[in-house]
Amino acid sequence: MDEAVHTVLGDLVGSRALPDRAAVHGRLSEALDEVNELLHPVLPFAATVGDEYQGACADLPQAVLAGLLVRLAAGV
Repeated sequence: MDEAVHTVLGDLVGSRALPDRAAVHGRLSEALDEVNELLHPVLPFAATVGDEYQGACADLPQAVLAGLLVRLAAGV
C-alpha cells in the first residue's frame, strides 16, 4: 500500500480587487519557494491556475505548518 500524503490547496481570495495584484503574486511565489526550501514537501508547493496553489506533505502537522507559513510569508 502507498503511504498517504496530505495535500494543501490554497487560493488568494479577492486578489482581483487588490491594487497591485502582480506584487501579491510575486510575494506568493516567494513564499512558496521558502516553504519548499524549509519543509521539503513530498510534492513541492507551486502556483497552479489563476490565484491558486498546491503542494503535498508527508504528514498532517507539516501540511498545517506549510499552509500557515505560506499565508504569513505572502502577507495576504
